[in-house]
Order: sequence, then C-alpha cells, then structure tokens
Amino acid sequence: MIICIPSLENKGLKSLVSEHFGRAPFHCIVNSTTGSTEVLAKPEGEPGHCVPFSALRQYNVEVVLCKGIGRGAVMNFTNAGIPVMRTSATTIEAAIQEFKNEKLAPVGENDLCEGHDHDHDHDHDHDHKCCH
Repeated sequence: MIICIPSLENKGLKSLVSEHFGRAPFHCIVNSTTGSTEVLAKPEGEPGHCVPFSALRQYNVEVVLCKGIGRGAVMNFTNAGIPVMRTSATTIEAAIQEFKNEKLAPVGENDLCEGHDHDHDHDHDHDHKCCH
C-alpha cells in the first residue's frame, strides 16, 4: 500500500511526523509492502509549507496518515477515494507500524485544523489546490 505521511525532516522512516498535514515541509511516501520511501519537499515558491494535492496524486497514494489536517484536504482526499487516518506516532516508522497493526482510526471532526492554535496560520493562497 502507498502511504503518505507529513514530516518535519527528510530522514526517511526516521523522520518526525508533522503536527499538521498541509504545513509540513516534507511528505514521506512509503510503500508498506516493499519498505521503499520517497520524500517530497514543498515546491519552491509555494506559500507556507504546502505540497499540492496534484503532486501527491502522481504517487498513487492509497492512504494518508497524519496528526492534524484541514477540512479542505480531507475533502480532497475523500473525493479521490483516499482515506485519511489519524496517527499519534512520533516517527514515520512508528506511524507505518501503527497502520500495519490496524491501530488507526479515520480522522474525525476533532482532528480537523480550522485556524486553532497549532503554531501556524492559514493565511495563504489556496489556488494551487494545497492539501490542507
């Protein structure tokens, strides 16, 4: 399965999971079958820390694991048939293990970020179909 997890750094499976999907400087794409990973950095010139939805779609992502995420991103993924699951893991590796052990639940209403305090703001242009 192809899994996308937002991360704070580019250290593959050892990377720390970001608190917010759309504000993550990196997104780790993991093949849970082969263990291969690819890390996407936010594109140059994009406001905030944001990887456009279209970039993630190119990797055939089948599930997203995250701690926090905006309603718009959940809607984008849901409309594309991609489930969004909530993780409490600290590292990408631990989040993958939670997923494999079926310890994750779908993101719920309380997991959505809508401008409450997560040490970030949402004041940037969304014309590029940002994932949050």
